[in-house]
Amino acid sequence: MDRRCNFSLSTIKRRLEYCGWRCEGKLPDGRRCPTIVTKGRFRCDHVIPDRLGGKPTFENAQILCLQCDGVKTPRDLAQIGKARRQEVADYRVKPRSSRPLPCGKRSPFKKKIDGRVVMRHG
Repeated sequence: MDRRCNFSLSTIKRRLEYCGWRCEGKLPDGRRCPTIVTKGRFRCDHVIPDRLGGKPTFENAQILCLQCDGVKTPRDLAQIGKARRQEVADYRVKPRSSRPLPCGKRSPFKKKIDGRVVMRHG
């Protein structure tokens, strides 16, 4: 996916009501972030990044304070980058060697059954 899918205003409002205007981020020790978010000081973030197939739905949304969003964003970007590299690797064809193998099909020489090396014709 190349186009960013943002959450609708109604989804953001429902998510804010659901979480009670509290950050839904996780601290390193596994506890929930205690920050109470205020208007304009939060992000509605994708649990599964939209570039990895996450949809802009209530279930895939989470309200994060700016600090938790700052921690999560680099992790998301790393996952997205890895997915792109894997996708490119899946479709990449190994380029031809610039140096043909001796007596190989692209070589100007060929080896006869009796061991002689002769020039290829045509």
